[in-house]
Amino acid sequence: MLSLEDRLAIQGLYARHNIFVDLGDYENWANCFTEDGISHTSTLTQGRAALIAHGRARFEARATEPWTYPQHWNTNLVIEGNEETAYGMCYMTRVVKMKDTGEYVTTHLGIYQDEIVKQNGRWAFKKRKLHLDAPPPSSAIPKRA
Repeated sequence: MLSLEDRLAIQGLYARHNIFVDLGDYENWANCFTEDGISHTSTLTQGRAALIAHGRARFEARATEPWTYPQHWNTNLVIEGNEETAYGMCYMTRVVKMKDTGEYVTTHLGIYQDEIVKQNGRWAFKKRKLHLDAPPPSSAIPKRA
């Protein structure tokens, strides 16, 4: 079972992941993953160097998008595991500000499904999968051991 300290550290990991990606700090974003970590959003990217390169390319592409100021929000976080390995799942909402109208709109709704490991006293994503089209089956929800 996860300790309260581990649960809080994992919640902090989720928050840092969102804040770093929104601010375009892709080195610190990539540090939210293990060295060989996988981010599977619209594409599958593995390893910190590849994650940084992917993130920088996405940040540069923002200039051509019709919105600005993206913010990712996680809710309904479920985390289960032990002192070394955890599985997490949460809802994800992405809100942006439209450049032409200044209106805030939701561009993405999804569910993250995560494998998280503790290495050298620090929690990191080993594998992070975003489901945008269809949620995973309820059997994928982390259950208490």
